[in-house]
Amino acid sequence: VCAINSGRRRVALNFLYGVMLDDPKKVLRAGTSVLMSWDFEFDEEIDEAAVSAYVAEAVTKNDDYKANRQAVQDAAYAAAEKAGRRPTSR
Repeated sequence: VCAINSGRRRVALNFLYGVMLDDPKKVLRAGTSVLMSWDFEFDEEIDEAAVSAYVAEAVTKNDDYKANRQAVQDAAYAAAEKAGRRPTSR
């Protein structure tokens, strides 16, 4: 449900279907139509409780995503297009 990706300038925590997450800290950035990422600078102090809460929510929504995958993807794709973003997958 999530993965860690490291680049030259930052580390990202990627959520497979992050569009389903509540995102109370407003930290998620759009990736593909359903993937969302939380970026961290290398020297940034990580709020372990917040990261744990996001990961726990993603895990709890796994069954819902699998049961409604196509509907979630269609809605996310439409929302991305409406927001002027060009989703990279559907």
